[in-house]
Amino acid sequence: MGVSLLGDRPSTLVVSNNLNIALIKKELNIAIALLFRLGLLVGGRQERLSTLVVSIPRTGQNLINETCETSARDDPNISYNFCTTSLQAAPASQCAALRGLGMISIRLVRYNVTDTRCYIKHLMKNRKWDPYSKQCLKDCFELFSDAISSVKQATKYYNSKRYDDANVQISSVMDAVTTCEDGFKERKGLVSPLTERNRNTFQLSAVALSVLHMIQKGSDV
Repeated sequence: MGVSLLGDRPSTLVVSNNLNIALIKKELNIAIALLFRLGLLVGGRQERLSTLVVSIPRTGQNLINETCETSARDDPNISYNFCTTSLQAAPASQCAALRGLGMISIRLVRYNVTDTRCYIKHLMKNRKWDPYSKQCLKDCFELFSDAISSVKQATKYYNSKRYDDANVQISSVMDAVTTCEDGFKERKGLVSPLTERNRNTFQLSAVALSVLHMIQKGSDV
């Protein structure tokens, strides 16, 4: 008759998104103690098993919170609430490791840029504008068209682990957004219809750059 190492528990440790590292370590220590009582663990195996917890990647809500805390602390352009809300809403973010969050953040930039470009096209088609405002919108449309190409290229670089090149492409998206918004500001009293969208795109790009930086320096957040 076989002996169950963890009683009624499965022999494979399943890590819930809601478990933190301290709880996992507690569970592991209980398992180690049980193994000793059963005479199934001796010598250096205890040390090797007790360090297993460090190899378990953090995922889920805890990682999102920690990532956004670091991002908001290091970059004044990033709001913690904006960061967490954006990442939480993305599919698969609750089970993603840090590199997965990096890809998710780049995809969020791409979706936002693509949607804003479509919105600009709608504005130009369905509303009458004075010549200056219309030219600003045309400029923004071109800038966001270029931004779509940039974020697509950033995705390719990211997948190839060419993080410096991905950084350059995402930074160019931020430049495009700033240029778009500044065009409206150059005329006194003119209100940009894209301010909120530009702000969101800029901040999503900043989040992506922050995650890229964490990955490059091998951060555990």
